[in-house]
Amino acid sequence: MSTSPLRYSDFDVLGVIKLKPDEVSDQLIPFLTPVYNGDQVDHYLSRGEKYYQAGLTYTDRAQEYEYLKSIFPHDDPTSKEAFVVAEHMANHSARIFFSEMIKQIFLKDNNHFEQIRSTFIKDCAMVRSILRGEETVCHTDHLPTGSWTTESRQIELDNKALLDIFARSIEIGDPASTLVLTPGFGSVYVGPFMHLENYGVEFENLYLSAYAKGKSTADSLVQNLFKDTGKPLKDMLKDGNLDITQLMTNGQNYFNQPKTNCLVLDDNMGTGNTAAIIVQAVERDLGIHNCTQMAAMNNWVNFAKVKFGNDLLSQNLSSEQKENIDNHLSTLQSILDRHNTDSNMLTRTDIVNPDISSNPNIFQSPINFPDYKLLKRAISCLQQGNGNEYDDVMTRYGYGSVKQGDLTTCIEIADQAKELVSDALDSAVSAPNLQATASNISTMVKIVSDTKVDIPEPQQPDSQE
Repeated sequence: MSTSPLRYSDFDVLGVIKLKPDEVSDQLIPFLTPVYNGDQVDHYLSRGEKYYQAGLTYTDRAQEYEYLKSIFPHDDPTSKEAFVVAEHMANHSARIFFSEMIKQIFLKDNNHFEQIRSTFIKDCAMVRSILRGEETVCHTDHLPTGSWTTESRQIELDNKALLDIFARSIEIGDPASTLVLTPGFGSVYVGPFMHLENYGVEFENLYLSAYAKGKSTADSLVQNLFKDTGKPLKDMLKDGNLDITQLMTNGQNYFNQPKTNCLVLDDNMGTGNTAAIIVQAVERDLGIHNCTQMAAMNNWVNFAKVKFGNDLLSQNLSSEQKENIDNHLSTLQSILDRHNTDSNMLTRTDIVNPDISSNPNIFQSPINFPDYKLLKRAISCLQQGNGNEYDDVMTRYGYGSVKQGDLTTCIEIADQAKELVSDALDSAVSAPNLQATASNISTMVKIVSDTKVDIPEPQQPDSQE
């Protein structure tokens, strides 16, 4: 079976990679989505219906997890096939981990929490090692079984290349005194990747979903617990009706030593409101005043649209991109209108990032977050096993480049949007504050740009083209 090393440029914007038919064993094919050229399979996509299957219980996931372990290619542990197996294993452990986290927070049920947390970290370590071209051995852990239905929503930051880049771009001076805090399901992978990159830095994944509309057993539990409040958890935390430790697995008792620094790391930043609420609560409830907010992706096109409205449509954008921008405007305008009914009106500059003018410790990611409609359509194609339509959707939205990789495309889109929105940022933030995050931004850009086609593998980020 032919094998080739992984590169960051192999990953599309969703986190899917392509595999040639001779890179795939028969045992793995049920987990993939074929793309046809006539009657023949041209290539496979690394995720399929099984990856996004809804309604699975702990037992369902545990059984498939055992099968995945049994087909791990021990004779070629750095191959694309090894990566796909490890990623599917992590997908199962991540979803059970999230459910067990909720049981630990709201039911104080910790029967499986430490076990699944350890297994989840091991799965992330496998994914990370294979991505970096480091040989790995498949561990022997098992997942807990049971009738609880797990979360079936999309994990928004599920691009393992971007997760690795994001973790590598953040340098933590004193990991022992630093807490990594991530909000909700979309950023569930961030904590383990930071833990692995930064000498065991401790992490907490908050249950701070503004939605809680999923059909998992855990979502139903939270909905029932707070159904009489009439307010989202985020609003209750902001108003002080909830202490942040009530949304954490063990609060401060979990830490090996007191924390003096906090990194609030999210999957993407739309307005900065969620991160600002968390920082306020961290300072109020944990007494940690040195907080830094970061996101792996920023919605730069969103920011630019808010600032320039329909003027942005005159730029050199595809029809799909123009449609995306228009869709964003209606959502953001409704936010603006809602605030306009209050005495505390927001300006368009404020909505770019409500907290950016008051907190210098905000990391503005150089990578643009793609449109939710794209992600929804792409995942729907994978759920239906329609690989050809998936490739067409990616192409229509300007992604799926085999020459440079989608993360580079995301940087280019961000650059275009930032040029348009730069005056808004300049009016809201002083130059020194932007310079404080320049090293993080340049590191992320360098890691991505150094891994285009025909350049070094991810484990050699400092090499030059």
